[in-house]
Amino acid sequence: MLRSAFGGLIACTLVALALSAGVVSASCPGEFPQVVLECFSAAYSDRDLAVLEGLLAPDYIWVAVSPPEVDVFPREDSVSASTEMFNDPEVEFVSLEFDEVYRVVDGEEANTWRLEDLRATMTVKRASMQSARSAILCVTLYVRLIEGDDPGFEVYREVFFEGEGCVGK
Repeated sequence: MLRSAFGGLIACTLVALALSAGVVSASCPGEFPQVVLECFSAAYSDRDLAVLEGLLAPDYIWVAVSPPEVDVFPREDSVSASTEMFNDPEVEFVSLEFDEVYRVVDGEEANTWRLEDLRATMTVKRASMQSARSAILCVTLYVRLIEGDDPGFEVYREVFFEGEGCVGK
């Protein structure tokens, strides 16, 4: 699957980030598409599946690009990965923080955007580890506006880049 500096730990954590399950009850509320970064961070720091489920669109997919491999994960395949990560008593701490510098680009369809050149830092502390481990991730998020009784934004695609060139951006 994924190859990273922290092997299975980061791979499991990243799968959990991208793969959540359940019925979307609400989108991520806010005025601008980049509010989804705050929702992702809150979902991780609070281990809140409801926030994550509200953020991820029903048609959400996660694409992991780790040359030479590309893996695609549909939302439906993520139920156990998300639940296990947030409920795992071995995981003492998890956070996902985004750098402040990135680009918001209009999408091809109305009311869609891409958050590009995102650098995120995933930090995980497991009980069996002396200290927390962090990894820098390069991400593009595809975001759409959800109108109606519960307006806000949702992420319908996430492309994760790993390997040469990612950290140097």
